[in-house]
Amino acid sequence: MNIINVILAVFISFFLIVYTYLLYRLWNRYSKLKDSFLEAQKHKGSSKFNNLGNNLNNGIDNKLSKLERDLGQRIRDLEQEVKEIKLITISPPATEEPKQEKQNSNTKYLKEKNGEFLSHETYNADEGKFKLVNIQGDKAQFEFSGQVADFVSPDYFDRACEFTNNPKNLNPIRYIKTVEKGDVEFQSDGSWKVIKKAKIKFE
Repeated sequence: MNIINVILAVFISFFLIVYTYLLYRLWNRYSKLKDSFLEAQKHKGSSKFNNLGNNLNNGIDNKLSKLERDLGQRIRDLEQEVKEIKLITISPPATEEPKQEKQNSNTKYLKEKNGEFLSHETYNADEGKFKLVNIQGDKAQFEFSGQVADFVSPDYFDRACEFTNNPKNLNPIRYIKTVEKGDVEFQSDGSWKVIKKAKIKFE
């Protein structure tokens, strides 16, 4: 049961108890006054006492009726409020999504090369010169993902890539395509060492 409904039920029960207590007090007082006036009427037979007793009786009856009407209306209002209450859905506290470990990422880009070592990770494909794929722990494959403008001389690919054709035979070079991925291994300094060279083709 919703906590709000429980609270309202307790409140209504308390209100009914108070109402019953007030009715008891009024009725008790009414009974005492009535007995007193009946006793006085018996002994004195005065019409003055008769009129006073009748007035008191009517006054108490009116107060009781008004109290019953007010309480009944209040109970109906409370019942209506209970019907209109909608269940409150409490959302679980937002939890921060765990950050993805770079080592477990399926794709990475590296923008620096030093001999057979590829380094300086970036998630911006436009900045990357080499793309790591099929990453499995400290093993991965790589391919060239840079632009032709990144190719300064054949020495740029030394110890990382093999050529399937001679770039000197092409002028200009429009594309550099990886035809066979190479293998790399993750190092403790954060770089990736080329274990098997990739094969690239100039077009």
